[in-house]
Amino acid sequence: MDSCKLIDDTIKIDSINKDGKVFERVSRIQATSKVNKLSIELDVNTEIYSIEKDAFYKMVLASSVNADGSDTFDIIRYENEGSESGIGSLIDKYEYVMHGKVFKYQLKNDDKSM
Repeated sequence: MDSCKLIDDTIKIDSINKDGKVFERVSRIQATSKVNKLSIELDVNTEIYSIEKDAFYKMVLASSVNADGSDTFDIIRYENEGSESGIGSLIDKYEYVMHGKVFKYQLKNDDKSM
């Protein structure tokens, strides 16, 4: 089940809507983590899940929400069978789950010798 987790870390919210609020129900957060040394910018639907500045949140980035790591997610099957069928196991473990694509990422290397 955990094989689909790419990042499993705790983030600290550094700022919320730093450049102003663009969407009515969504806030853009900037956060950092110590374990994976991440700096992340993420849009969160704060109408259904509130976020507080300087608070810590568990964050998992996964390639799939399915226990078997498969790409397809059937919401009807999940609502009818839930985790009994083995699907949606990550959804059952967290209060807030988003599905989508990573828009942009950048790797930074602090090693000056490379």
